[in-house]
Amino acid sequence: MNKVILGALIALSVLLTSCDIGEVINFNMTADINGTEFTSLVTTGVLIKESNVQTKNVTLIGTNGSNSISVILTEVGGDSTVNCIATGLYEFGNTTKSAVVTYTEGQNLYTEVISARVELTDCDEETNVTGTFEAQVVTMAGDTATLSNGVFEEINVIEN
Repeated sequence: MNKVILGALIALSVLLTSCDIGEVINFNMTADINGTEFTSLVTTGVLIKESNVQTKNVTLIGTNGSNSISVILTEVGGDSTVNCIATGLYEFGNTTKSAVVTYTEGQNLYTEVISARVELTDCDEETNVTGTFEAQVVTMAGDTATLSNGVFEEINVIEN
């Protein structure tokens, strides 16, 4: 799972350095983190389709200063003729519709996922994604963050 996260973050970094930044910036991710409201100032998204294995990945990253939330969805065995990822429930540990959510607060990296649940409610033909999420994540030191009431709305994901 760490390879998926690292690969998605590298792909997003490469994409952002090679694209017109006006195409990928949105302001559309919110959540409560341990009861404190988080609103992204910048939200980016990328869709990666691996046609040889019928796998699609959507990575969304919402940032506000040195804090960020990453939502990574992976669909395995979906319809390769459809441009976007399938709607529905994605959960951590699911083999066909997997979700990983991470949180960064300054230098504290909450990358060990205890639970993650993402309901993708829309992915339209223009590859705008909308949904909700919740997660519980932990740092290497054992600090826990609970993300609740998470929402991402009409985030344009660029196809890579």
